Amino acid sequence: MKSNYEATPKRYEVIRFKNGQEIVGMVRERDSGGWIPQRGIEVWAPMSVSLSSMPDNKETIANFMPFTALAEEAVLFFKEEDILFRAIMNPEYIKLYDAAATEWMNILEKRILNPISQQTGQKRVRDYLDKTARSLAEEILLNDETVDDIQSKSKRFEDRVLTDDDKIH
Repeated sequence: MKSNYEATPKRYEVIRFKNGQEIVGMVRERDSGGWIPQRGIEVWAPMSVSLSSMPDNKETIANFMPFTALAEEAVLFFKEEDILFRAIMNPEYIKLYDAAATEWMNILEKRILNPISQQTGQKRVRDYLDKTARSLAEEILLNDETVDDIQSKSKRFEDRVLTDDDKIH
């Protein structure tokens, strides 16, 4: 016979905590275990999500981020007393959550995350930008293009009269 824990179905939920934080994840109800069991929920791959609209206001970008990015565990337990409310996740977001959660689990399992400091990251970006700028400058010098040539091309482009074929409808 299955235990209560195994028989409890998993569901996709949005969880809002009393402190105002909100997460999404795959949820199952259970007791905490331990000396004084506490009722609560177990959340697999909890993620915070931010939504932003596209410029045309016809689509919404859903950006899922691990709720505890620095934790080793993929499943977290939250006490019932800390939860303000729970709601079923909108089905339109389930595929996006699944993709983000699966990607995050793969990163954790394969240990392909290579954390670096902010200072190191900034130095690498600066070095990359310097290298790219030098490469572009060398390319311009090799093509014997002068600033006057570039400005002349820019002026011809700006002065160009658009035809019906050039217009974007």
